[in-house]
Amino acid sequence: MTLNEKYRYLSRKNNPQLIWYLIIAIFFIMATTLSRYTNSYSEDINIGTAKWNIAVNGEMLSNNKSTLDNDIELIPDIANDGIIRNGDTGYIEIEIDPTDTEVSVDYNIALSFIKNNLSMTASILFTGYSLDDELTINSLSGNTISGTIILDGKSKMGSTEKRKYKVYWTCSDPDLDLNAKSCTVRANITIQQHI
Repeated sequence: MTLNEKYRYLSRKNNPQLIWYLIIAIFFIMATTLSRYTNSYSEDINIGTAKWNIAVNGEMLSNNKSTLDNDIELIPDIANDGIIRNGDTGYIEIEIDPTDTEVSVDYNIALSFIKNNLSMTASILFTGYSLDDELTINSLSGNTISGTIILDGKSKMGSTEKRKYKVYWTCSDPDLDLNAKSCTVRANITIQQHI
């Protein structure tokens, strides 16, 4: 038997044992690595979520409900026996209160005039709005108001972050006398976390 043949014979003979040794070594390494990670498992997993505490005109929103259809009463500037006539003016009020909320929020308010559950956008025109009783009247774009309330480095928002809108309207239909109690403004308000 030549040296080359002996080498082939011995290497074939030891191959199965070598493979078993490698399989056992790999299994041992995997078992100790896995046990290293499972031993460092911590039972105190506390995934913190930011507190969401937003009220619109006193109605609370929740994490599951970020859109609110709110019917808001018309307030005429001059009380004419409860009847709104052509040229009469007035306002509605919308207050967004994010006190104790722990994230910044974006909001969008879409307004439409409702009489007995029917949309009548041509009868009442929204002429502008003011924020937090300011004297400046801002114009409305598409009957919507949008804004952001920033947390600004605090742990949670306080009462100073409240937004109080006064939206002004005028009656523009010469053929229509409206009972103010049968009319509301539908405010579709969407609030979400500011990213």
